[in-house]
Amino acid sequence: MTLRPAFLLALVALAACEEAAGTVPTARGDLPAAAVEAAMPPMGSARLDLGDAVRAFRSTCLDTLPRFAGAADALRGQGLAENPATGTWYDPRRELSVNLDPQEGRPVCSMVFASAEDPTRLGVALAFESAARAAAGTPSLFETPSGGVATPLAGGGRITFQPRIGGRPDLHRAVIVAGR
Repeated sequence: MTLRPAFLLALVALAACEEAAGTVPTARGDLPAAAVEAAMPPMGSARLDLGDAVRAFRSTCLDTLPRFAGAADALRGQGLAENPATGTWYDPRRELSVNLDPQEGRPVCSMVFASAEDPTRLGVALAFESAARAAAGTPSLFETPSGGVATPLAGGGRITFQPRIGGRPDLHRAVIVAGR
């Protein structure tokens, strides 16, 4: 089986870095690798600059808080296509994917993107934008063990920025877990 770059990014975006026994672990359960790849929409290769990353995160995750209602419509309106097997959305122009699957009963919006920007600047910008949009005031920034940034949001939510995922220095993840 030939793995396309978009398939590899999907594995990273879903925190599944290895294919085992012909299945891919996803937020929706273990799925056949062939089905995941067959349903994979095309994804672009352009990296996001700082402004693009903040705008993409704002329009998808922040503007649809607290339950991310309307996020799928926003993604569709921006030209992203959904992989029906995994629920992950892909941008055909940029190296950008978004997943809206809940975790532990809480709404989640996760964006994985490529950027050549300084990861520290990206993390701080996304944390401040998130705090401003979520009416949480000035964010309290905490460094994560992975060298990322986390900040609490109003209502018990949080944003976490993880730099350099999947062993790639230019691939990053920003995740908002909504408050209860």
